Amino acid sequence: MLKLFKGLKKKSEWQMPSWAQYRLFLSGICKFQNWNDTYANIARLHKSRFFVLHHELYTFSERLLDIARLENDMGWKANYFVPNTPDLMQHPPLKKLISLGHDVGLLYDMLGNLSERYSDNPKELYQRAWAQFGDILRQNHALNIRCIAPYVRKEGIDNSLLWQRFNYRVQNILCDSDLDFREDNIITFLVQKGEIQYFKRDIYGRYLVQKSTKSIQDLEDLGKRLKHGLLVPRVVVKIRWE
Repeated sequence: MLKLFKGLKKKSEWQMPSWAQYRLFLSGICKFQNWNDTYANIARLHKSRFFVLHHELYTFSERLLDIARLENDMGWKANYFVPNTPDLMQHPPLKKLISLGHDVGLLYDMLGNLSERYSDNPKELYQRAWAQFGDILRQNHALNIRCIAPYVRKEGIDNSLLWQRFNYRVQNILCDSDLDFREDNIITFLVQKGEIQYFKRDIYGRYLVQKSTKSIQDLEDLGKRLKHGLLVPRVVVKIRWE
């Protein structure tokens, strides 16, 4: 069933998708459109089939708004996650995303941000991280944040460990895109830094990179592969804009 997704590996000359490439990608995945929704709606309605467009924004430009408008024009909903940095958590541009029918979520990094300062006092570290999480949500209440995602660091503490001590749902958060979507039948494509990786999850929720033998050209090419492949019922396409 999953053979169609084999053949994805790094292309060093590959660039982040242009508006034209992204339009061709959306056209290629049109057969999944009836399953497209945001994480929050999928969690709230307990949907068994879904296709998620997941964007992580480490930079913000007019180009991203063009992508969001294109998604809206073509009938797609997406999740846009932003870290709590002053230049990204600005209401005007993010409100434009919401007005286009997309969800804005928090890319949380509280433990990572505070770990060096409070590494010798784990109890205080977790309490301060939890307090910071609540403050961020209150300061940005206009964004109606309902879904969160962990900021993944190559080294250092796992940000999602915070939820072993606290419950994000008491802050009116419906779901965590990592913790609440851990089933081993979810296929994830990660697009970042000139590379498209294909993951499955094991029974413990860990991401497992799938081996590949052929290159994929770009996001348009991924759309073509999905277009001609099997209608897999649970797919996440995650794009990190850096």
